[in-house]
This record gives sequence, structure tokens and C-alpha cells, in this order.
Amino acid sequence: MPKLLLFAPCEKVLVDEASKAISLIVILQEVHYKLPPGTTLPPNAAIPMNWSVISLWQQEQPADFGVEFEQRLVVENSAGATVMANESKWTFAADRNHRIVANVPVIPLGSRKLTLKLLYRVAGSRDWLPAAEFPIELHQDVL
Repeated sequence: MPKLLLFAPCEKVLVDEASKAISLIVILQEVHYKLPPGTTLPPNAAIPMNWSVISLWQQEQPADFGVEFEQRLVVENSAGATVMANESKWTFAADRNHRIVANVPVIPLGSRKLTLKLLYRVAGSRDWLPAAEFPIELHQDVL
């Protein structure tokens, strides 16, 4: 099975074309936003904000070469409800590592905390295996 080397939300992921080296710009541990006083947010509120989530997987066993895997990225609010989800398939090629970058155009509000959960499985398998979690604190600042 693959080994997760990196899982992080950030404002931007840069990939150097020549070396394929990655740079993560501003790791998202908390997000601050402003609303007018007295504003009540609906539970499904979101604001425009471009951000990315990167996962970097390593091939641990030679038997993993050519096997199709799936990863599932889930964003949950503080009540544990899923507010966003994304699935991606991949196989290990000649490289022993595989990188997946999910670009997200909004940040869900209506909660004080978001939890990003990463799960994976062999494609077509029934059960998802947990790989990692990452919390993001949301703070409403005074306008």
C-alpha cells in the first residue's frame, strides 16, 4: 500500500517545471474573514478564496506499481458534516512518488473549525482507509 509523505492545505502550490520541486505558499492553519456586524451565516455559507490541498504518496512495495489507487479528500465542519469532497485516481509510474493537488475556489464558513480528512483505497475496493487529518480554524474578525 502507498505511504503518505505529505498532506497540507495551503494558499498555493508551485511546481518547478524543470526539477518538479514543489513549494507550498502559506500553510492554512487558520483563516480570518470579515462580515458586517449582526450578519448571521447560513450553515452552508462559503466565501470565494482560492486555496489548494496537496498530498504526496510514496510507493512502498514493488507490487504497488501499476495498481490504480483512489484518494478521497473530505472537508467536514465542526459538527462532523461533510461540506466538500473530492476524489482522485492515480497509479505509480516510473517515479516512486505521486503528487495530487486539489484546487479549491471557496472556503466553507458557518463553523469555527474545518477538518480536512484524507482517505485512500485500491480502486474498486469497498472500504476507504484513513490516511491523515488536518484542522483549519476559522475566525470572524470585526469589520
